[in-house]
Order: sequence, then structure tokens, then C-alpha cells
Amino acid sequence: MLKAHHQIAKTKQLRNFLMSYSFRGNIRELHNIIYRASCLADDVADIKHLPETIRPSSALEEINAPPSNVLSLDEVRKAASDAAEKHFLEEHLREVKGNVTALAKRLNMNRSYLQTLVKKRGMRAREFKEKAHAG
Repeated sequence: MLKAHHQIAKTKQLRNFLMSYSFRGNIRELHNIIYRASCLADDVADIKHLPETIRPSSALEEINAPPSNVLSLDEVRKAASDAAEKHFLEEHLREVKGNVTALAKRLNMNRSYLQTLVKKRGMRAREFKEKAHAG
């Protein structure tokens, strides 16, 4: 298991991919992917260290990219938490067809706080209403 202060150098391409990839699983999936990449890498994790099943097709072009910065385990946890929160909100907004008031009641939370979370994750409830009416 990774130690709390273990640092993983990673390429910019890997970081961008992990931030944009839509994980079907939970936080453990993201953690396991990052852990696997760090085990395969010699202090510099890159897209080539990802499982082939999720590796982007353009990864071959990005294999020799230099490390852009160092990612701590705390940063990994925050990214995983952010991704899980966004996935959670997307799923529930889809279920209530973008109705923030209904979702706030369902989750027993303040509607304005829920709207803040949705906005913070770069989403708009209106998009889920439009998708519900279109489909």
C-alpha cells in the first residue's frame, strides 16, 4: 500500500487523462489504477503505465513526455474524492431529471449548497432536464 507521504511524479498527459476519464467504478478503481501506475513506473508515472483497457489510443505519442510535477497521495485522494462526488451528482441528477429541489430533499441537504456542489463540479442541472426531455 502507498504511504501517506509517498510522492509520484507524473506526466501532464497522465494527470489530464485521470481528471477527464469517466470512472465506472468507485474511488477504489481510481486509487488502484494510480497505485498500479506508480508500481510500474520508475518514479515517473505516465499513460503507458495505465491498464491497456483504459489507455487512450493516442498514448503512444505521449509516452516520452517529461514529468510535469509531483502528485502526493493526498492530491490523489482529493482527485478521487472529487471524481466520486461528480459521478454521484451526475447519477442522481439524471434520476431526478435535473430537479435540484427534489434531489436536495432526497439527499436531505440544503438546496443552495447542492447547487454550489453542482456548479463546483462544472455541471448544470439544466443539462439533465434537457437530456430528459430529449430522450
